[in-house]
Amino acid sequence: MTIVVDPRLLPFYLTKDEVAHLLRLSPRTVQNYCDNRVLVRGTHWVKPRGGPRLFLRDGILAWLDADVPRIRSRRPACRVDLAARSPELAAALEREAAGGL
Repeated sequence: MTIVVDPRLLPFYLTKDEVAHLLRLSPRTVQNYCDNRVLVRGTHWVKPRGGPRLFLRDGILAWLDADVPRIRSRRPACRVDLAARSPELAAALEREAAGGL
């Protein structure tokens, strides 16, 4: 594997796998960023007719330099975390565990 020291030496168009490696994310996460419009078509990526999605080197590098929000996980917090934040929920969970509901 070649380590690129100067990002300008990267090819102008990058594949999803190359972007994932550059961002240190999984290819699926890169796909999710595109689907959720964190990475924007025309700014960060293009899709030639009949071809794979190609990422624009300069758009990806600019996105890396900017302070961009990341996608939050859609998984709900575990019950223990929620109970620590809400005394009412903690009491309800204790009643449920004691068989009082």
